[in-house]
Amino acid sequence: MPWKDIVTDDTGIMLKSLIEKKKKKEKMKGWHSFFVIATLILLGALTVRIFIFQQELLKENPFNILSENYLLLMAAVTCFLFQNYYYTKKKKEKDKYDRLRDEVIDHLNYTWYLNIQPEIKDQISSYMQDTHDINVTFKTK
Repeated sequence: MPWKDIVTDDTGIMLKSLIEKKKKKEKMKGWHSFFVIATLILLGALTVRIFIFQQELLKENPFNILSENYLLLMAAVTCFLFQNYYYTKKKKEKDKYDRLRDEVIDHLNYTWYLNIQPEIKDQISSYMQDTHDINVTFKTK
């Protein structure tokens, strides 16, 4: 008998919620990584443009460099701000995910029908690990 037919609705809802939180966490992680890379590329392009292609401007008036490259500079600053925003969102989502995962582990450990039939808990754990890469066997930090 499959474990989905045996577990109660609250266990199923908790597991679905955990899967959704994991997906949301991974999405925020992806956006954060994208903006980190974009920021680094834009800063590298700005550095190359200033020190290779505009050395004569750098010698004449160093403050004039900023007015010549304001679009590239503003793009780099904007990407940095988005990177910072998604870092904060990623951290919040990771905290929510970790708290819910701990709650699911406690729920699975203390649910009476899973204690009577431990193979159901093993099926749930292997399903979550194999399908969604979520460890619900034990808590780790």
